[in-house]
This record gives sequence, C-alpha cells and structure tokens, in this order.
Amino acid sequence: MSQIKNYNKTYWKSIEDKNNSNQIKSLIENEFPAGTVELAETMTRKKFLSLMGASMAMAGLVGCRKPAQKILPYIQAPEEIIPGIPNYYATTMPFGMNSFGVVVESHEGRPTHIEGNNLHPSSKGAVNSFIQASILDLYDPDRIKKTFNSSGASTLQEFKKSMKEISSMFKDKKGEGLAVVSPSFRSLTTKNLYNKFTSNYPKSNWVAFDLISNENQINGLESVMGQEVLPIYHFDKADVVLSLESDFIGSDLNSIHNQKAFSKKRKVKTKSDKMNRLYSVESNLSCTGMIADHRFKIKPSDIYSFVAELNDVLLNYGLPGLKKINAKKNKFKDTKFINVLAKDLVQNRSKSIITVGADLDSSIHALVYVMNQALSNNSNITYHDVSDAVLSDSKSVMNLINDIKSKKIDTLVILDLDFYHLFSHYFDKEISSLVNIIYLGSHNDMTAKNAYWSVPKSHYLESWGDAVSIDGTYSVIQPLIAPLYETISINELISLFIDENKTDHDLVKEFWKNNILKTNFSKKWRRTIHDGYLKGTEKSNIVPAKKSSSKRLYEALNQKMNTLKSGDIEVRFCSSNQIHDGRYINNYWLREVSDPITKVSWENVALMSYGMAQKYHVKNSDIITINHNNKSLDTAVWTLPGLPDDTIILEMGYGRELNREIDRNYIDEDVLGVNVLPLKDNSKYFIAGSNIEKTGKTQIVACTQDHHGLDLEKLAEGEVEKRLPELIRESNIEDFKKNDDFVLDYDRKWHLPDEDKDMPSMYPAHDYSESPQWGMSIDLNVCSGCNACAIACQSENNIPVVGKEQVYNGREMSWIRMDRYFKGDVDNPEFALQPVSCLHCENAPCEQVCPVAATTHDEEGLNGMTYNRCIGTRYCANNCPYKVRRFNYYNYTYDTPEVVQMSHNPDVTVRFRGVMEKCTYCVQRISEAKITAKNEKRALMDGDVNVACQSACGMDAIEFGDITDSNSRISKAKALSHDYSLLKMLNTKPRTTYLAKFRNPHPDLVEASEKDNKISVGHH
Repeated sequence: MSQIKNYNKTYWKSIEDKNNSNQIKSLIENEFPAGTVELAETMTRKKFLSLMGASMAMAGLVGCRKPAQKILPYIQAPEEIIPGIPNYYATTMPFGMNSFGVVVESHEGRPTHIEGNNLHPSSKGAVNSFIQASILDLYDPDRIKKTFNSSGASTLQEFKKSMKEISSMFKDKKGEGLAVVSPSFRSLTTKNLYNKFTSNYPKSNWVAFDLISNENQINGLESVMGQEVLPIYHFDKADVVLSLESDFIGSDLNSIHNQKAFSKKRKVKTKSDKMNRLYSVESNLSCTGMIADHRFKIKPSDIYSFVAELNDVLLNYGLPGLKKINAKKNKFKDTKFINVLAKDLVQNRSKSIITVGADLDSSIHALVYVMNQALSNNSNITYHDVSDAVLSDSKSVMNLINDIKSKKIDTLVILDLDFYHLFSHYFDKEISSLVNIIYLGSHNDMTAKNAYWSVPKSHYLESWGDAVSIDGTYSVIQPLIAPLYETISINELISLFIDENKTDHDLVKEFWKNNILKTNFSKKWRRTIHDGYLKGTEKSNIVPAKKSSSKRLYEALNQKMNTLKSGDIEVRFCSSNQIHDGRYINNYWLREVSDPITKVSWENVALMSYGMAQKYHVKNSDIITINHNNKSLDTAVWTLPGLPDDTIILEMGYGRELNREIDRNYIDEDVLGVNVLPLKDNSKYFIAGSNIEKTGKTQIVACTQDHHGLDLEKLAEGEVEKRLPELIRESNIEDFKKNDDFVLDYDRKWHLPDEDKDMPSMYPAHDYSESPQWGMSIDLNVCSGCNACAIACQSENNIPVVGKEQVYNGREMSWIRMDRYFKGDVDNPEFALQPVSCLHCENAPCEQVCPVAATTHDEEGLNGMTYNRCIGTRYCANNCPYKVRRFNYYNYTYDTPEVVQMSHNPDVTVRFRGVMEKCTYCVQRISEAKITAKNEKRALMDGDVNVACQSACGMDAIEFGDITDSNSRISKAKALSHDYSLLKMLNTKPRTTYLAKFRNPHPDLVEASEKDNKISVGHH
C-alpha cells in the first residue's frame, strides 16, 4: 500500500478522499461500525420518557402476546380480486401546475407500489422520487385522523354542521371578511367549484401560493406573448442545450418528460452516433449541472449580466429581434465562455434550446424567449396555455397578510398549506388571535395546532378528482383504497361552502358528464378511468409563438440590472431534492435517501465552496449564524466542490414543526433541519449583502458520500506501475469515434484478456443452456443520479428506514448506492455518477465463504439470499469487493406501525435483525412474469420482466433481461464496445455491467491540463 500512498486519484468522492485522509481509510478498513448492542447510542429525555411510559403500560401484560385479530371471510368475494395476485389501476398524481399518470399495484385492495403510466403523455412510463414515495404518505401514521376544533376532538359531522352556519353568515355579507389561501391548482372540477365559490362570495378573497412556483416564468412569458403559458422543451430535437439556473433533469416541474426527451440525444451505441452538447450556467450544483459537458459556476446576481452579455454577442451575429442592452453596471467580465457558447448556438440555429430556471426574474424569462425566437427554435419549444389554472401570486398573498394584520379578515380558510411555517415570521402577534382559521391539512403542524377547525385531508390515492397536465392532457384521479381516516378532499370542502355537500366522486362525474363527455358518457367515462386520462386532449392547449416587441422587455431588464443590489455574501434559496417545498417533510423514504448532490440525508445545511470555507475558517458540521437585514438563522456548514465563492445555498421546506403521534426509533427530534424562510424576502430567489459568524458549536450531519467505499489501494497492492483500478470509464465523444475500443485498451493495461475470452478460474462455469441468465446494463452516460431507482427499490423490496444517527454511523440499508465522483480541479470539477447494487457475479466471492449456504447461485444466475438461513456472520460482506451488502444491525421493523406495514409488498420477505440483505434483481417480479407466461401458454419474452429500478428510471439508463437471448435489449447493450465490468481484474464476472460515460466538450473550451492541487479542509 505504501507504493501508492501518494497516488493522485482520477476520480474522488470528497476532498478527504482526494487527500487520502485517515478518516476515509478508517471508513474503508473498518467497514462494520462498532457498537451494536443497543439501538440508541445516547438516551434522550424524550426517548426515556417514551420507553418508561410504554413499560408502565405493558407492566400488566407480561407474557401476553399481541391481541388476536379476527379474520372474516368475504360473504361475496369481489370477482376482480384473487388472493395473492395483484391488480393494477391507472390514476393520476397532481403536482402543482402539472400532473403525472401512474399505475398503482394493489394487493387485496391495498396499494403497495407506484409506477409510471406508459400511455400518459406526462409520465411516459416513468416516475420521479416524489411520485414513487407518495405512497408512503398514504400510510403515514402521523396523518391527522380526526376532526378537531378549538375545544378539542370533534367529528366531521359537527364540522359540516358548523360550516352551514359559517357559509350562511358570509353569504349575507357576500363574502366580506372571508379569505381562502391554497396552493395553485389545475383541476377542471376544482376550478369549477372555485368559480362557484367566488360567485357566491364576490367580496371574498381567494389567493394561491406555492413556495416553489412558476410565477416568474409565467409572468415573464406573458409580458412577451400576451398569454399565461408554460413552455415544454423537446430536447430530442436539440443538438445544443443551454441551461440557465435550470435543473430541467432534476427538480423541474416537467422533469420526467425532459429526461425522456433529453436521453434520446444522449445515448451512444456506436461511433457513428451523434450526441448533444449541454452547457449549464448555475450558482447551485444540480443534477443537470452534473451531467453537463460544460458547467459554468456563477454567483446568483451575475446571471443578469451573463444573459445580457450573451444577448449582445448573439446580436453581433446579426440575429433578428435582438437589441443592445445598455446596462450602466454589472458588465460580465469572463467573456471567453460566452463567445464560444454563442458561436455554438448560432451554428446550431433551429437545433438548440435555452432553458431558464422557473424562479429567475421574469425579465430574464422574457429575454430568453426572444433569444430562442432569434435562434429559430420554434419547433423545439412549444408554449402551452395555463389560464385554466388558479396560479400562485405572491403579491396577493402579501396583501392578504396585511389585511389579516389590519383585521379586515374575519375567517381564513387554509387548504393544504402550512400557513404558519410559510408566513408566521411576517406577524408580530399570534395569527390565530387575529383571524379564525379553518384548516384542511394532512398533518398536525403549527397551522393545525392553532386552527379553530382542523380537518384531515384525503390523500390522492383515497379520493376522486381530476387534473390537467402542462401539455393540456385531461386526467382522472381515482381512489385505490377507501379513506383510512375521517378525511375529506378539497373539492368536498369547497362544496360545503356552496351548499352542495356532495362526494368528490359525484362532483367529478357530474362535471365531466355536463362539460366534457357530453355524448355516450358511460362508455367514454369507463375508458378514461381505465386509461387514466382522456385521449385526444394532449397538446390541445398549444399557443403559437409570437414575435415580440422587445423594447419594453429590454427596458425592464436594464432597470432590474441597474437597481440590483450586490454584497460580499449572496444567499441562494432553492427547492429540496428530498422534500421539495416541505410537503414531504414526514416522508422517511425521501428524508433518508441521500441528496443526489450533497449526499446529506435527513436535513438541510448551508452549502458553500471549499475556498469560502477556508476564507471564513469554518469546516463541515460547524454551526454558523447567517445575518441579513436584522434577521438571522443558525445552520450547519457543508462544503461542496463546484460552488461559486461568497455564495451560500439554502434549501427551503425544512424546519417545519409537526406534532407526531407515534415515536419511532429512528427519529428523536420533532424538527430536523432549519426553516430558512424568515431570512428570505418574498418572491426573491436570492439575497445579497449577508454576513456570517462562527458560533463555536457543531452538529452531526449524516452524509453518505464516503460510506461503503471500495479499497482500491488494497486491490492494487503489488502493482509495479502503481495503478489504481478505475471505477468510471469515460471518453471524449470525438476520441471514441477514432478509437471505439478504449475500454479494452484499459483492460490490456491490467493484462486482462479481451471480452470474448474468459480468464482462468478455479470454479466450474454455470450451465444456462436450458434456462435464462439474468443480467443488467447501466448506461452511465444518461444516469442523472436522481434517486428514483433507489426509492423504487425501497418501495418494492420493503427496505427499512434506520434514521439519521444510524446513517451517520454508516448503517443505511439502501440496496442501491448512488456513487458521485469528482474529477479534476476542486473549484471546477467534472462529475460522474455510478449506481452500484449487487452485481450478481458469476464467480461470486460471497458464495464461497458463507458457512450456512445462505447466499447461493441459482440455475438462472441469480445470487440469491435465503434470509431465514442467514446467521449474520457478515463473511459475505467482508468478501464482497463492491461493498453492496447491507446488514441489519438492529430490528428496524419491530416497531413499525400497522398502517405503515400496509405499504409492504407481500411478495417480499420483511427482514429482521442479524440478516444480510442486498439486491435480488427483483426475483419476485421474475417469478410473476414466468407464471404469467405459463398461464398464457407461451415462452418468456424479452421485456416481460421489468425490475423496479428499471421501471422508475426516466432517463432509460437501465436495461434488464436474459443474456442468453441474443436478440434481447440487454444482450445488445452488453455487445457494445464500451460495455465494461467493474473491477474486472478480480475475475468475479459481474452480470451487472456498465456502458462508459462520454463527454462532448466544445474544442475551444477543452483545457490543456487539469489542475489537481491538494487542499486541506476540515471534516466531521
């Protein structure tokens, strides 16, 4: 090991890994964390009281078992339900201004797993992590279960009786003193009820607000098009893409469509294939930025001058419709990147796209619209009318807050928004002392706690409704299960105000019958419910692009630039990849899966560059105070390569206070993370002129980046040439055209035979002549690290949540490890992503060392696990060079609430303490496909088996199938010249292989050499 002690790694996970720190060596060498006697390393007061209370309650039940539950048979069994055989139903998940068609797997009336609807235009068969994890929200034990009023527990009937009195009172006053605040929504039925409400109460005030909104985007495009529209980008038509603070691959409202379209121009099979080029300009590191060919980091305030300079350079090429920007200041200095970028855009006129982050100023959206028109990108971008929606309006919300303060509002109806979390910092007094609050929500948050009436809201999987996607597709929301609690939907609550008091089913069906499916209703209604959407409505709301008079928008941008404030430290606010705007704060799947960018789980942190951390003498986990305009907040620091100096990134949505009914082992704190909204000016995406102070305090931050590392130095021991194995194989696309067997060139350096030759082995080969041999291929060129596969795997395979403390100790249970690597300079690195799960090796090292044969090789090539045979020696994990096995240190499932158990897949064993587990290639899905094929009296065909991670992936990065079938997609993927095996020199023969990563840089921006200076920074 001493021979390669100072080896400079090409790829590194973190600055500690880059510098070969003792901390990383310790994590690698001591792969099994110590201290497994008790679950809690420390006993909090809350946990002590909880356990003591449980002990007292159980004192009289010593020796008693769980009370018997009576099982009653069906008197008349539903003919569509066969015990043990799941059913699948189409429905729709509404998500702000968009909606996604999904197919839900249901076992005996119990929904257990969500996948994309192949027919639906917005989902195209894929899901993102939010859609996948939304099923856990249905079974959240902390949901509000009963109706409460200011006196305590009440009933839904009592609430409805009270609503009659309230509505009658406000009708006499025509709604004066009545206000409603809700998220934005795009539902035909809800909009119809909204119109009736405003008609019945003309003096009332209904405002919509989204913390993460498209308000600036809609306003900017309206200023040049004259209509309220949202764009849809057709990346499959573009050879050059410029992303301006736009995470269109990750957090964008239309991310699934974007992933599907973008990946089509990103996939490379042969050296004759073309590949698009992606430029990313951003202040925050995003999923889109990580896969960009050129990423340009920028301070938030500099985006204005960047766009202005790009406009002027494009104008010099003679593009029509552009005008000179004469800003008095904020001239952008670094022009080389802009000059090359502009040239590339002009050379690819009509084959390019410029995208803009939704939260950027409306003046930038307007200008970029004109730039796209000047570049003749009309066929690559379509604009879709959204005037049928109730849109977020931050100015109206601020006016409402002022009305509440001045007591012009008597009653405030809050629909599915934690008003206290969002706006309590605007009030000097308790909000409930100023206004009577009627709250419809899902959790017992601060708004529910202070409301006069608090009513539980139905989940979308237990209610009827409808939704409209960005492209105009009409979709139906049908329930998969009866409401678990005494809940109502938003539609049902509004109907109480207008004296209709109808069920959500009757409201939706009645509206569709009278307004949409006016003829042959029954047949069309059944077909729409079956498909999940109404065919023919997609692309029905396209608005033709118009040439705009640019004089006014240039004046607006000039004014914005000339009044722009700047300061030493700028704070950028962004959405969370884990909880979005805070709505998933209690979704423990999303909380625990590590952020694809930071690899931090469970909470938000203040992200900054390594250079900034050194400048202010702070290190990871230090708590700092951020001050701005007499406001301050304390939060932990976390450093991240690729961020601009003097810039802090804060994720919104955290710090939301919930009163949880059930105390679970893996979370002791009621609040995890920090509410950053008191620091944020309303509607602004960044603030300038802040300063920071050290507090001298620290906190633990659960970051998984360096966990389960591969000991590459140990693998390379004895190598004369001091080579470390490369985990990522990559090539410049132009070099690939000259040499398409670069992967084999690498293998030859290790004296490995070509792919068609086997290395000698002491074990006999397996025979697959009469059975399939299952395998997987992962295309690194299109993987975005979005975590959809990890959440899908967790949902499908009943993977437990372990909590922040156990994640910090390296005991996370996820079967898919999303490795993120940096390459090159610490300040401006390149990025590579690699999902790693059990590779199902042909010569599996784990199988040889298990003393009880718990892990074995089956006749179809699966590396199987017999859980009830495993005795927890952990020899298999120790012998696995890929570190993909997970050990149950504790019985993480023993206190799982019964309602959460309803989310479990009955086809997969729920594991307990002392058992080793890992990816099974979704063997239950393989078995189901074989049974289906047998019942249909046919052979198993390619595509019959879709594993969970493969089905979820919007980038289509994963192929799975039978390797022995030469015509299968998996065989064709593995036959490509850039297919490679991870750590091939070990001769484990993994059946999960990778397609190499390609970059398509502009020749004028390729650096002659890479900086690789070591930098010392603190670590937790």
